[in-house]
Amino acid sequence: MRRSIPMVFLLASCAPAGTIIPVDQAWDLPAPPAGEGVQVTIGPFDVPANSEVQKNFFMKLPVDHDVMVNRVQIGYPKGSHHLNLFKTGLTFPDHVEDTFDAVPYDKFDMFASSQSGSLDWAMPAGVALKLAANQQLIAQTHWVNGFTQSTPGGKGVAKVNLWFAKPENVQNTLGMMFVINKNLDIPPHRESLAQKSVDLARAGMAADVKVVAMTGHFHSRGKAFSVDRDSGENLYKSNNWDEPPFKRFDDPITIKNGEKLHYTSTFVNNTDLLIKFGPHVENQEHSNFFLYFYPGPANGKALYDTAGLP
Repeated sequence: MRRSIPMVFLLASCAPAGTIIPVDQAWDLPAPPAGEGVQVTIGPFDVPANSEVQKNFFMKLPVDHDVMVNRVQIGYPKGSHHLNLFKTGLTFPDHVEDTFDAVPYDKFDMFASSQSGSLDWAMPAGVALKLAANQQLIAQTHWVNGFTQSTPGGKGVAKVNLWFAKPENVQNTLGMMFVINKNLDIPPHRESLAQKSVDLARAGMAADVKVVAMTGHFHSRGKAFSVDRDSGENLYKSNNWDEPPFKRFDDPITIKNGEKLHYTSTFVNNTDLLIKFGPHVENQEHSNFFLYFYPGPANGKALYDTAGLP
């Protein structure tokens, strides 16, 4: 279903250059100064009581030349479950879709995601994401106003800042991999584990990479999320389902071609129901993994592993 909902683009801020309010202090981000970046405002829109709302905002990057993005800020008030950003070479009219269906991964490439009330991610020196002039984007936002999460005021809104790097300062393009474990059958009144291996080579990246960030994702039955190397070294740990940490590696770690990562989600189901995979926070579960690395694929595509493979 398509609805007309405001999507506002700002290329400059009334705040003095360099005056940036840290996003952990306020979701309402000031825009980057003119020429240094772009801001996208999504919404506001209604999130009625006892409901979940997921919307895909189709929009164009309002810049008439190619840009390299080396810093991403995302802010939103309480109630948001996640905000995922996608790009594509296809073109669509600007519109909004209400849907819990997955974005077609063969057509859209995820390039950033936030599951906390604020994200301020400056990529390592020399690393950036390429976006084309007037690039087609999707901002997928999921809001919950129910039992497990609430949306005060019943309104959803978000702001995204994309900061630009000077092209001559970029040596490596960012790559992103999104992994889903759909093999979830979480029995009632029990603790259970869901495990999956992450193989970049299987997803099409046949080269050594340097990991710069990662994060995990599950719903309210999730109690622990961990990521380990083949060697057993732990790289990531989270016990927070609604505000999972976005872990940055200031000293990027090398993953050799053919080396796997292994992630485990621990669930505790205190209900009488068998909980299965699905997008709805209130009565379904996820076990998802987000990995950011360089150098990214030469074609600029995101890597996906959404099959039911262990």
